[in-house]
Amino acid sequence: MGAKGWILAAAACAAGLGCDTKPIGPAPGSGSGGQSAPAKEVNAASHSGPGNPVPFVDPTGSLQVYKGAKHDIQCLANLQGIGAALIQYNMRTGGYPAPGAFFRSLLESGDIPDFRICAVPRSNATKDEIVAQIGEKTYRVTMDKLNDSTAPGKPIAWDPIPFQDGRHYLTMGGQVDMVLEDQFAAFLAKWEGK
Repeated sequence: MGAKGWILAAAACAAGLGCDTKPIGPAPGSGSGGQSAPAKEVNAASHSGPGNPVPFVDPTGSLQVYKGAKHDIQCLANLQGIGAALIQYNMRTGGYPAPGAFFRSLLESGDIPDFRICAVPRSNATKDEIVAQIGEKTYRVTMDKLNDSTAPGKPIAWDPIPFQDGRHYLTMGGQVDMVLEDQFAAFLAKWEGK
């Protein structure tokens, strides 16, 4: 198992065991906020302004690992949900969404009940942005025509921009993985438009 796999396994274990929270500080209203330590770290790191002019920097790197693992887990879950919706759509209709109408077809058919799984974690994409594939808030999908003879290794949905120098992607065969940016570019060159 690679380093990324160990990080995901540790994060999943910690989440499952409830180990992702540190002891809660003083009660709310006491001046300290009463949040768990990870919540304080995330709030401090993600909110700058007059009360917090410089983002908090964790010298141990644990905040970055925590945020990265959280993104990885949510992104993998989203792509797996998209893959499951595609299978359900195919079983129900006997076909695949038309090129350029991937998310529209899955959403209108009800195979994706919540449009937010088509959005990159922590984005606030609207349903219209997802359907139109606008901006960097929504996953990108293949523009190739899909059918039963499409190769299982073909990427069909992926991160719109690299995350920590790599991209998560979903293949036609239902596999979800993450590869470095140069490997992903090679995948697209090999599969997209073919």
